[in-house]
Amino acid sequence: MSNGGRVVSVLELEEVTAFFHYGSEASLGSNFFRERGFPCACEPGPEGDIRVRILMGLVLIERSFAGVEDIVPAGDGAIRSRGKGGESIDAPCRADFLSG
Repeated sequence: MSNGGRVVSVLELEEVTAFFHYGSEASLGSNFFRERGFPCACEPGPEGDIRVRILMGLVLIERSFAGVEDIVPAGDGAIRSRGKGGESIDAPCRADFLSG
């Protein structure tokens, strides 16, 4: 997650199957994502294919937003971004296809 200084007041989530930008060694080794059960590398199927299910979206944030603490389901068809400063931002999201 990064705003890279390009956009103000928008939270951007970028899709990766990696441990941020640290490369394959960090993605394949021990890291806090893998310890929480999130894969940081893709293994091709028998035919060499890889299926990647992703979500993309934007939500408006206040200039004082200090970063994302967590993103959790918020009822049927929505997610909640919990901010490090106690903020809570709900957004519509059809994420059911991610687990299937």
